Amino acid sequence: MLAVVGMGLHRETPKATQDGAPKEQEVRVREQGGQQARDTVPVASKDPELESPISERDSQRQREHEDLHTPLEKRRQPTEARQKAEEEAKEEAAREAIRRADLENKGLPYYPRPRTLKEGRNAEEWYQLLLNNQQSTRIYGQATAALSALKEEGLPFLLDNLGRQTTPKSRQEGLRLIRIEYVHRNDLHKLLSCLLQFKNYPNTRLLALELLEKRAKDLKKELVPEIERLVEDLLDNSRNSEETKEEIRNRIRTILREAK
Repeated sequence: MLAVVGMGLHRETPKATQDGAPKEQEVRVREQGGQQARDTVPVASKDPELESPISERDSQRQREHEDLHTPLEKRRQPTEARQKAEEEAKEEAAREAIRRADLENKGLPYYPRPRTLKEGRNAEEWYQLLLNNQQSTRIYGQATAALSALKEEGLPFLLDNLGRQTTPKSRQEGLRLIRIEYVHRNDLHKLLSCLLQFKNYPNTRLLALELLEKRAKDLKKELVPEIERLVEDLLDNSRNSEETKEEIRNRIRTILREAK
């Protein structure tokens, strides 16, 4: 059996590095360290402003951008529609002025066309509803209230309603619905029926005289003698107080002085 002189059987170990660690171990450490370094690289934080909703300033810029790019024709549409509506209103007013002048020249009353709606109906429709349901006190109340609220447009229908009444009570109720400021001057003569002695209550007659006095400047002179005749019995009636009689005289004087 041969033996190797001066040498023992042993395993050659890798040469140490300057810091005493084997090269193979150094490589593994470097690799692990590199992996760890890669694993621990900090991730850049996200800007909260970028994730937040569009700011008000950005919204304003977006609207300005849209306005700049909106076709000019489209932006003109609301203005043109408003101008068209104004022109149509002027044309309608001109037509109404011509119609009014034509009616008044013929001695007829003028009232605006019934176009305004009250609870979905115009004055003419409300009056037709009243005529179709004359036995209904509920509908009568609703219709007359609507006609009164429609002012000049409802007034001619209320006057017609007054002329249809056949009892002192209904005539008194009809007269109370009349707003004298909306009665056209060529219709004032229609109130004279409420001065009749045997068809009206005394207080209805006094109310009619009061209304006529308020519009004395619009009364025609030829109506004055008729008014005096119709209230003459009130001055002779012993049941009326002297105060009431003096009130009647004062109203007659005003009518005589101001009627044209």
